[in-house]
Amino acid sequence: MTIVIGKVKKGDGFGQRLNYPTANLDYKIKPRLAEGSYAGVALVGEKFYKSSIFIGAPRTTRQKFRVEAYLFNFSGRLYGKKMSVFIYSKVRPNLKLKTLNELKLKLAEDKKKTRKIFKTKKFNKWYFQLSSRT
Repeated sequence: MTIVIGKVKKGDGFGQRLNYPTANLDYKIKPRLAEGSYAGVALVGEKFYKSSIFIGAPRTTRQKFRVEAYLFNFSGRLYGKKMSVFIYSKVRPNLKLKTLNELKLKLAEDKKKTRKIFKTKKFNKWYFQLSSRT
């Protein structure tokens, strides 16, 4: 299992503008995973949030390498808080899309695929084991 730990830092607000707010991690150790979108879980404080996670340098917007997570069913501010991101499975590779509208559609598709993963017995067993440790 890959885990990325860090403090949430202020990003460029790009995800927010696309109605897909993400928590950007200021991590110490760069994850050794292929760039792309992943399904997983974020731990903030003592609470777990199912998450859609992006690892890499966004090719559509030509930004720097990052680890960011969209936390399902979360509202509030996370800046400065410690967050651990647990990677479960890859959803898709990092893609170069032509327009921001294509990116929005791809993010919506990622969200849908990630939710589908969350409904599997295998994920729920993994999630239960993970959340039982704390």
